[in-house]
Amino acid sequence: MLTLRSFAQISDAIVEELYAIATGKFENNTCSQCVASVEIFHIASLVLSQDAITDVLIAGGNALNLTSLVDYGTCENYFSGTGGLGPYFTQLLQKMSLETGDMQAFCYYEFALCTAPSVVQINENDWFSPKPANKTTAPAPSGKTVDVLHFSDWHSKSSVCIAANQIHHADC
Repeated sequence: MLTLRSFAQISDAIVEELYAIATGKFENNTCSQCVASVEIFHIASLVLSQDAITDVLIAGGNALNLTSLVDYGTCENYFSGTGGLGPYFTQLLQKMSLETGDMQAFCYYEFALCTAPSVVQINENDWFSPKPANKTTAPAPSGKTVDVLHFSDWHSKSSVCIAANQIHHADC
């Protein structure tokens, strides 16, 4: 019969696996070690909360002494706190797939531990209709209307006042 583990036990087990990979018990190739580690994080991100994954990222980074690979000097600063990347990495990890080469791409672009992934070739004819023969002439209006729903990521900063660059800050 399976026994349920606490999140702390799961997190500890993840860090132990990461440490085993990093110390050569899996393979001595740094790219393969990175891909395997990211795959472990991927699976963990599917079952643990963002806070738990952030804690594991910090614990794993500290256990493996990866502070030289992260910005801001410490894994705690890099992954947690205001603007920390832990929650963003969690969301990214959830969407990754070995099938599409995401882990290799992540290890290349984030840590330069793998070679650049190959470009995925697509058949553009499956996605786009052929260009018109005469590209300089606009097509005739069809008379049909098109409904467009535009989503945008907007931000409101109540601390900013109009023309703040032209007036003294105390006047805001």
